[in-house]
Amino acid sequence: MNPPFFARRTRDSHFDTARSRSSYYWGDGAVTAVFVAFASLVAIAPGRIAAAAHQMPSGHVNLTWLATAICSDAAWVIPLGFAIAFVAAAAGRWGTASARARRATMVFSALVCFASTSFAEFRIQRGEYPVWVDLLSGADADFIVSSLGIFAYRRHLYGIVFAVVALIALRAVWRRTARRPQKPFAVAGYLVIALLVSIATRRVSALPPNAIAESTVGEPFPDFFAGLTDAAKRGIFSPRRILLSAPSPDDRVAEGAALLGLPPPRRSTSCSSHPYARPFSFDDTRAKSSAPAAPKKASGAALLASLERLSQLLFENRKAPFTVYQMALETFRGDDIHAINRQAPEGIAPFVTSLYRQADTGGPILASRHMWQSGVRTSQAISALTCGLGNLPYSLSFSRELSDVPMRCLPDVLRDAGLSTHFFYAGDATFDRMEQFFRLHGVADVTAKWQLPVDLPKGEWNAASDIALFNHGLTQLGSVGAESRYAFFLSLSNHSPFQAPQDLPADVAERVREAVRTTPNTATPDDVRRLTTHSYTDDAVRRFFDHLSRTNQLGSSIVILSADHSVGEACVWPMADGSSSETDEALAIIPFAIALSDEWIDRAPNPKRLRDQIAVVNQELSTLQLSASDIPSLVLSLLSKSPGVKQIPHAWRWHSMGGAATSPWFHSTQYPDAALHLTHGASQLFFLNADGHPVSKHEPNAALQRSEDLERITPSLQPVAATLASLLKGYGDDCADISSIRRVP
Repeated sequence: MNPPFFARRTRDSHFDTARSRSSYYWGDGAVTAVFVAFASLVAIAPGRIAAAAHQMPSGHVNLTWLATAICSDAAWVIPLGFAIAFVAAAAGRWGTASARARRATMVFSALVCFASTSFAEFRIQRGEYPVWVDLLSGADADFIVSSLGIFAYRRHLYGIVFAVVALIALRAVWRRTARRPQKPFAVAGYLVIALLVSIATRRVSALPPNAIAESTVGEPFPDFFAGLTDAAKRGIFSPRRILLSAPSPDDRVAEGAALLGLPPPRRSTSCSSHPYARPFSFDDTRAKSSAPAAPKKASGAALLASLERLSQLLFENRKAPFTVYQMALETFRGDDIHAINRQAPEGIAPFVTSLYRQADTGGPILASRHMWQSGVRTSQAISALTCGLGNLPYSLSFSRELSDVPMRCLPDVLRDAGLSTHFFYAGDATFDRMEQFFRLHGVADVTAKWQLPVDLPKGEWNAASDIALFNHGLTQLGSVGAESRYAFFLSLSNHSPFQAPQDLPADVAERVREAVRTTPNTATPDDVRRLTTHSYTDDAVRRFFDHLSRTNQLGSSIVILSADHSVGEACVWPMADGSSSETDEALAIIPFAIALSDEWIDRAPNPKRLRDQIAVVNQELSTLQLSASDIPSLVLSLLSKSPGVKQIPHAWRWHSMGGAATSPWFHSTQYPDAALHLTHGASQLFFLNADGHPVSKHEPNAALQRSEDLERITPSLQPVAATLASLLKGYGDDCADISSIRRVP
């Protein structure tokens, strides 16, 4: 006959047979639960210590902040470990003397430590903690393995060393405790301790400063698990499905469209009549007779007109094919570029700085120092740089959540103009649905990780390095053939955790060390890692241009260069007066340049007029505040007089790209003086006026997890949710066929 449930003996049990086996196992469970609770607290600490050191304005760890943060996490982690350990031990499966119990606790602690540290690093990079939605973006094994590089950061190393030492000590105490029989009053004491730890974490996380816990401290574990639990209950795991529940009254839809720089939607039963069709700004007549009249003159109208005149001079009598290269440089923040931030040393990004210098001295370069990022993720940047739809509420990305919605973007138009279209990326292009987006929007040729040779030098995510990707892409494209081309390059090597690529040139690493040594800064060794990969990407761009020059392709090339977005990492170059440079500009300005060539200009019918017009465009760029969502319209205006664009049939001379300075429809009802809106590197949304000054408070642009978030998060952009929901439920649902936005099959 089997013994009673609580009287089962385990291999390592050593109780006094005179006492109740049931009491022993309950005591065993209480002891185990107490140690698991303390192990959880220790495992949570590394991530919170790193986040505290990074976030506190004074640079000193605030103990109240830190205690509140740890208790906030522990309130969710401890009950889980407590329940598992207590039930298992009380059932006689794991005794306190069992090595199996201790091993399981150490594994549980390691998982908690990894989660806590990863949450902290995500917040440092993005300004917000990750939620379950972030796991749906296509993270693969290479991404996860590469992310382990965060544990090499010193900001995490000290906390992890503390955790390891504390866990070893805790395990030793546990083993000593396990050798002694547990008396009834000791059992009660352990239970009280376990309950007090659990209750205390709940109470501390709920007491003032609760506002700190919710805003400054943040609550990654509650946000992650509560959102996942809510999604499981409702069976809704997609932000797109949540977005469909957004109310979409006509007035809110029109207001949201204006915030995106789109015209008010037109009702139509025909897929050939797009609700947000915008005629080409450079056409004298409208492609659609029903297109709404522009309510005002765009703030960037003069810039667009100057680009159109430049286009006329560039393509005058030109019949030879050409290539447009659009380069989006991963995390290439403007604050670290001397040409944009004079406090940064030139040695960090010497080549990009030289492009700006050429623009300042009459060279064939167009450049802006007032280009604000649109969105804070690569997927949002792709949406901005191709469709003018970068900065959306709830951390949504058009290219990720709405990639199949039929909007007519820059690649769609250029394909209609007869350009062959290409996309090059070193990582897995299924990540964030990038490949799907580009293929649905006119890009015929996609070259990514699985199409690249396996023996190329590696960088971040075990993907090809920037130098290797650029070399391979240019070689694959070869010299200009019989047709003009559009090629979008997305770099990756300068991505967290900023591990040095295998082909990092020694002189680049030395140049960064020298720049940091000779320039006032607050850089830590962790910051130097990032600056090194940043400088590596700058060198990769230099080599890109060298390749074009060496192969005689520079004279038939136009290179559009920008970062994809900024980053929330610490700003390390103090202002001239020694104060911190961690400003909105530092966290949100990205480089932007359009590189022409002396060869192209010298072959033009009137080189002097062409150079004079370049100077006019640069004068416009010198004062105008621009959003990355304006870039597609700027590129289209630059190509407006090219043979292919000129030959697009009348019925297809329209697009549905958004924008701010380039759109006469951009407007904020709430902030009438707003010239654009953006989300900076720390995931804070705000509006700017034409002088580049904020006209609104900052709002956290957090991810969409529940239907309630539609009314809770980023209230300034809530009308955009109505616009997107209306588009999904209407035109997007009825006209999914790409023939509705593109003439060519």
